[in-house]
Amino acid sequence: MIHFRHLPVIAVLLATVATFAHPVNVYGQNAPEASAVHFIWAFGALVGPQSSPKLITVDRDLALQSGDRLKFMVSQKTPCFVYLFHLSDQKELTLLYPQDFAAESIQTEAVAFVPSDDRWFSLDEKTGTEKFYLLASHQRLKPIEDRYRHYVSLDGEADRRAAVEEILEMIKVLRRQHLRNPEPVERPIHLGGNFRGVEEAIRSRIPDLSAIAVEIAASTFYSRTFTIDHR
Repeated sequence: MIHFRHLPVIAVLLATVATFAHPVNVYGQNAPEASAVHFIWAFGALVGPQSSPKLITVDRDLALQSGDRLKFMVSQKTPCFVYLFHLSDQKELTLLYPQDFAAESIQTEAVAFVPSDDRWFSLDEKTGTEKFYLLASHQRLKPIEDRYRHYVSLDGEADRRAAVEEILEMIKVLRRQHLRNPEPVERPIHLGGNFRGVEEAIRSRIPDLSAIAVEIAASTFYSRTFTIDHR
C-alpha cells in the first residue's frame, strides 16, 4: 500500500528542491504540431536494494515489492489540465497532482515532481493492488473536481466508498465520450540538453526521471490507468 494524507502514514525519503518555474525548451526544432493537450510525463520506480537501486518505467501494469519507490514528473506544454489520482487497495482515493484545483496554479513549461523535492513514495508492507489514474483535458474537469472535494469532506466509510465509485464512473464516462478522438501521440524524448535553466538541477538528481520521460499530445482529452501489483 502507498499511504497519503487521507490514508495511513506514508513512507517518504527526503532530499532537496523539485518544482521549477524556469522556462524550458524541450523539443527544440522538432516540436510536434500544436495540440490542446500537450505535456511531458514520467512515472518511475526505484527497484532493488537501496544501496544500488534501478530506475524503471512504470508502464500500465507492473509488479512491485514492498520497499520499492515511486515518483512522477509532469511538465505542461500547453495550458491544459492534468490530474493524477491514486486508488488504494482499500478503495481510498487521493489527488496527487495538482496540489489544488485553482486554474491559476497551471504553469506551462514548469517542471513538477510528485512527491515534491527529492522525496519518493515508498511501498509499505501492506500488499494489494494500487491504481493511478492520469487524466488530461483542454478544459477543467469541474464535475470530477467538485465530486472529489465532496469525497474528502465525508467521514462515513460507506459514504466515502460510494463517492469513490461515482468518481471512477465519471472517469469511465469521460473515456467513452472521447473514444472517437484521434489517437494521442506518445513518444519517448531526450530532455538532457534542452532543459535551459533547470538542466543542472535535474541532472543532479539520482536517479534522473527525465531519462524516462515521454511526450504526450492529444486533441482535447487523454487518460491512462497504471496498475501496480504490490506483492
